Parts: sequence; C-alpha cells; structure tokens
Amino acid sequence: MVIERLVKPDSHLYRVISKLFTSLNFIEKFEIVSWFAPWTIMVAGMAAKAGTNDRYTFWEFSNWERGSISIIILIIVMILFKINQYTLLLDKDNFSIKSQWISRCVLFFICWMLGWGIKDILSGIGWFFCYLPMIFGIILPYIIKTDDKNLLTFRKQIGFSSCVLFIFSCLFGWLLDDPILATASTVMFPFTIILAITSHHRHVQRSHIYPLFIIIGFVIVRQGWFIFPSLFLFHILRFYNYFIYKKVSPGFAVDQ
Repeated sequence: MVIERLVKPDSHLYRVISKLFTSLNFIEKFEIVSWFAPWTIMVAGMAAKAGTNDRYTFWEFSNWERGSISIIILIIVMILFKINQYTLLLDKDNFSIKSQWISRCVLFFICWMLGWGIKDILSGIGWFFCYLPMIFGIILPYIIKTDDKNLLTFRKQIGFSSCVLFIFSCLFGWLLDDPILATASTVMFPFTIILAITSHHRHVQRSHIYPLFIIIGFVIVRQGWFIFPSLFLFHILRFYNYFIYKKVSPGFAVDQ
C-alpha cells in the first residue's frame, strides 16, 4: 500500500491521522469487513439474472442505481443483524445450532433476491439454492481461526466440507450453463482442498482471503459497477487497520 511507504508508523503525520481514524470505531463495532459477503451475494443475483437474459452480458453498468440502493438496504440489515447480536459467520460453538443456519440462509436469500429482482421469482429461488453451496463453501473456512492450534481434525472436516460444496456448486453451474458459478467454484476448490490436507496456518489465511475475492472478481465481470463500492470498502478497511493497528488488512499477502 502506497500510504504505508509514505506515512511511517513512527512519524508525526501517522499519529495525527491515527487520531482521526479512532473516531471510526463503528468499523469494528458493526464488523464492516463482513459486508463484502452480503453485497457480493446480492450482485451475484443481479449477474445471474442478467445471464439468463444474455449469457454474454459483460461489464454492465446500467443497474448501478438499483445496486446502490440494494447496498444501502443491506447496510441497514447488517447493522440490525449486529445490534441483535448476530454475526454473519458461524463458529464452532454455534455450528450445530439449526437456528443459526436458518437465520443465515434467510439473510443470504434476502441478499440474493434484492439482486435478482421481483420478476421470475420462482427461477430466482431455484438459482439461489444452486448458489447456496458455493456461499457456504466460502463461509465455512472462517470458522477456523489462524491462531487455533488444536483443531486439526475439525479443520480437515471443514476443508473437505467446503470442497464437496464447491463440487456441487460447480455441477449446478454446469447444469444451469452459468459460467460464473461453474468457473468460480472450480477456481476456489484448490484453496479448500489444501486447507483439508495441510496444517500450516498460511493455508487457513488463504482460504479466508481468496475464495471471497475470487467470486467478487467474477461478478464484477458481469456487473462492472460493483468494482467501485468493493474498492471503496476494501481501501477504507486497509486505511483503518493501518492507522489503528499498523497492519495492512484486508490484503492478499499471508503471514509466513
């Protein structure tokens, strides 16, 4: 990050700017980093619907107004979700609680239908259930924390579960003739299979970082306008983490 080179942590300017960023503590309070997922599910719904009309839809900007309104709605939903003490991600303590899974499925469905729209709702529901394995395949690895040393067996179970989910989503993508679903699932698959068969914490980090950004990249190919809110959120988080914690995150590098 350029700012990391220009403003060093031991400089006076860094201390001045860091004081400004302390007022943005709502970034952590409302887990804004988790907003990437609902936004992407919504845009995936838009991309899927566009693909049913024209398989070769590419770099579309005409839906940016509806997409922007949907993002605002999802921000409100995510804030209410957090106020009611729900988090987007599962953990090993609530992994087996059915209500936790149901609440997330409902949230994902709302996100998807905001993108799909009100026309041809039954098809939208069907496509949602075809995308659902990929969504959970991306989210499940977040249950594993990089500092957990005693969860190797559970980690392998999660890794293999995500692999199976990506296989199903790839199959559904082939059946639906959806290049985003089929290709993105195939590209994500190696990150979770490596998670399942190895033990180094780098692979946990990779399974957290790359699958989500892979699907973001694929949906941007069809819905080009989404690159702007994605980059805005990405860089706001990077600046905040740098000036508060002296680390550049989120990013694509992993710890050694």
